[in-house]
Formats: sequence, C-alpha cells, structure tokens
Amino acid sequence: MTLSPTQPDVDQGTRGRRGHTIAGLAPRSTARVVWTKRRAWTRFGAALRVSGCAALVVFAWSQPSRALGEPPDPAASRTPAVSAGVDPRPGTPTAVPDAAGSSPVPAGAGSRVPAAAGSPVPEAVGSPAPGPAAAGSPVPGVSTPAPADTVPVTAITKLAPDPSHIGDLLAFEVVVAYPDGYTVNLPTGVDFSPLELVGVDEGEPASTGTGWRRTFTVTLQHFAVGEATVPSFDLTYVDPQGSVQTLTVAARQFTVDSLLANEVDPAIRPEDPPFSLEYPAVTAELAIYAALVALVAGLVLARLWARWRQRPRAIVTEPPRPPHERANEALSTLEARRAELLEAGRVTDYYLELTDIAKSYVQSRFGIEALDRTTDEIRRALVRAGDRLAPLSADELVKFLQECDLVKFARFAPNDEDASASLDEVRDMVARSTPAAESPGSSSAAGPSPRPPVDGPARQEAS
Repeated sequence: MTLSPTQPDVDQGTRGRRGHTIAGLAPRSTARVVWTKRRAWTRFGAALRVSGCAALVVFAWSQPSRALGEPPDPAASRTPAVSAGVDPRPGTPTAVPDAAGSSPVPAGAGSRVPAAAGSPVPEAVGSPAPGPAAAGSPVPGVSTPAPADTVPVTAITKLAPDPSHIGDLLAFEVVVAYPDGYTVNLPTGVDFSPLELVGVDEGEPASTGTGWRRTFTVTLQHFAVGEATVPSFDLTYVDPQGSVQTLTVAARQFTVDSLLANEVDPAIRPEDPPFSLEYPAVTAELAIYAALVALVAGLVLARLWARWRQRPRAIVTEPPRPPHERANEALSTLEARRAELLEAGRVTDYYLELTDIAKSYVQSRFGIEALDRTTDEIRRALVRAGDRLAPLSADELVKFLQECDLVKFARFAPNDEDASASLDEVRDMVARSTPAAESPGSSSAAGPSPRPPVDGPARQEAS
C-alpha cells in the first residue's frame, strides 16, 4: 500500500492521518465505506438507548410505590413485637382481647381491662382517669414505649454455643426486622450482668425486599456452672415522624456445663516444678567450642589438601641419548635410503639430510650452534671455539660443508661412490670424536656435557 500527497479535488473521506490518500481506492467507494460504518454506529447507539429505556420501565413497574411517589404502607410489614396477652416487662402496654372477641385493647398502668359480657366494667384501683390526648405529634428525641399493636419492629435472638463451658465466648445475635423509614440502634452501656461483655458488633442494614434487617452480635462470657440467663434489654428505634421508641428484647436462657463432669474425683492439679538451666552452661559451651574447633580444623585440612594437589610434580622422562648414538642411528637410516634417493634424482635431499646430521652432532657434542647457520657462520664459530672441537679440526669440518654446498647450491651431481664416501666421512668424524669411556656400541654411559654456545660479548672476546 502506497501513500500519495493529497490533491485539492480528492474526496475528504479518503484522506489519511497526515493529509495523504490511500492509493488504489476510488474516492467514491471510500466515502461509501465511511458512510456504512457511520450508519452502523448510529444503529448501535439507538439500540442502546432503547434497551436503557426498557430497563427503566421494567424497574419502575416492579416498584410502583416508588415510581408513583406513594409513601410506604407500614401496615404491610407490621408484626407485633410480643404475643398478645403477654407482658414483656413491667410498664409496657400489652394487647388484651376482650371477652366478646373484639379487637385487642392495650392494657397496663392507666388503662382499663374489659370484663365479661353483661357485667360492669370496674375502674382500675388507683389509676387516674384518662385525660385528653396531647395535641400534635409525639415530641422528637423522647424515648417512649410504643403500643403493642402498633409496633412495626420485631426482634429474634440466637445464642451459640448452647450448651457451653466456663469461659467460652458466647455469640448472642439479635436480628431486628423493620420497615422503610425506620432506624434501629443498640444503646450504649447496656448491662448484661452477671455475664461479662466482651464486645459488640453492629451489622449494616440489609434489604429484605419488603423492609430491612439488621443484626447485632454481642459477645459474652460466663464463669459459673449451671443455668444462666442473658438479661433482657431495650433497643431504640426512630419512626419516620422522628419519635424515639423502645423495643424490649426478651431474656434468653442457656446452660453452662462443667469441664469436670466426667472426672471421678476432680481436684486441682499441682503446679509444675520450675525448670531452669544451670549457669554457666558447661555442656553447651563445650559443644559450641568443639563445633568451632572442628570447623577451623576442617578449613585448614581442606586448604592443605588443595595445596598438596596443586604441588609441582616431577615429569619422568627417558634419559637423553648420547649424541653419537643419535648420529649413528640417523646415518644408518640415511644409508638405507641412499639408493632410493639417488635413483629418484633427489641428490640434493640426500646431502641436505647428511649435512643436518653432521651439524646436529657438532651442536650436541661440542655445544657449537650449527643448525640453521650458513657455512661461513659455522666457520667463524669454529674459529672462536678453538680447541673445543678436538679431536676434530675446524678445517676438516668446513671443507666437508663446502663440498656439500656445491651439491645443494651449485647443482653438482656426484655419483654413488662420492655419496657413499661423504656418508662414511661423517661416520668417521663421529667415531673419532666419541668419548674414550664409551664404545660405539654402548649406550649406557653419557658423554661429556656440551658447552654452551658463545654469543654476544663473550664471542667478541674470544675472537
């Protein structure tokens, strides 16, 4: 795909990010593609809007009271806090049905209890005559007990574990159900004597669909065996008008079992005797010192072993062979190959090997450097050596080397007899210069150590 600069007459729908057009696409077809994508996005947005409106309608239909703005009906979730005819605590109004089976009438201090049918209704002794009700709504912030038939808040309790043992943590749960618009709280400073209060956990309100539910978890402890009771206490709640009411939570009985129920003769066990280490701990110190000494000794031994393995070791080699033995062996090998070399016309190779044998013998036997040297350099070295070449003479050795140079460099072609005579001449020089203590056939005794070659200033002084 290539890019070309934008022309003034090109459709704007085909322009790239930097003012270029896509080559190979007609402006009209590119505009059609762009228009198709825009139409697809428009349809997708319309579908999303329709789906959102439908979801809102369904939600409003499922909660008509909220959608129409109607207040919640407290009678729909109204549940009496206590059963009719039972007084939860002194001073709390209780709904008592009359004899004719009519609706219950709150009874208690300052109220009348209906008698049987056909009998007069006596006045309560010492109770004041009912007066007119206070005008207006209840005063907010004043905690008053609500009539039993109008209490929309209910509470149930659970205790675990039951039965328990002494000192166990008891989870006393109070589950309160109440309608919308109410607020329920657990007052501070509630007295649970003779139980010990450990902590209070107030759960968050949870919706039940028709109202709300809130759980208060009170953690208690009891340190006595037998039957025990969680005392009753009050919960406070605020109605939608702002009036503070109270709801009494009934007492809850439970059992505390003894841990010694299965013991035949329970008795308090004596305390364990005190345990202490002697000071100073001689055994521990000896163990520590022994471990340190063993560690140091191991490190020293490891170091010594490593140094012993890295010691320089002597390389055992064969003792060096005397120069005359090596020269005689090389001459015998060359003599066996003489006929082959001469027949092949390799006379130069034959004389090269012969001169190398002679130079190597002179260097090993007398300590005069002759290998890789010219004849003139060897002559000067022999002159400086003086009597070191005895019983050989420098002129004899130089003459032999000059004759070999004629073959190697002047292309002189000697016959077989001359080649054999040259080899015998070298063999004779080796035999004459062999030390007197050794015979030509013995190889056990070593000859005298060769003298080092004279170089540098020493050579100048000798000259």
